[in-house]
Amino acid sequence: MLPNHLALYHLPLSLHMDDGGEHHLFWAREPMSGWCFARLYAGISPQRVVVWLDELLETCPADIQSIETNISDRICPQLKTHLATRGMSCQITGTMPGWVPVTVPLNEIVPRLNSESASELLIRLCECYNRGKTQKKLGDCTPQDFLEALRRMD
Repeated sequence: MLPNHLALYHLPLSLHMDDGGEHHLFWAREPMSGWCFARLYAGISPQRVVVWLDELLETCPADIQSIETNISDRICPQLKTHLATRGMSCQITGTMPGWVPVTVPLNEIVPRLNSESASELLIRLCECYNRGKTQKKLGDCTPQDFLEALRRMD
């Protein structure tokens, strides 16, 4: 079994007005290593989804062949076509969840947000997980190192 699959998720967030209201959390996870990639956006459009997807695929150290996602055709009608041009299959599973309300300011939940944005923190958390600590199940490699080593063996 090779790490050639990504699970992509979209979660709409209804943030407190101090945090800018409606936002969209997009994240991806490679199931074998746990490698992750996430971004938070204030708006959404089909083009935004495609740009996020391209950034994700350029960043991911695995040779991705297939995608499983809850990002619907309604949000990004060209998703399957865009992935097909990259030689990838796409399966849309389930439906997009409803808006998740966050009724208090984010910095009350995560004090670190007093000194950096939620987007910056999200990026740093993914980087820390992907590169920060080795995991026994990955042969004492980080998720990033594990996937890079497998790709070099191809």
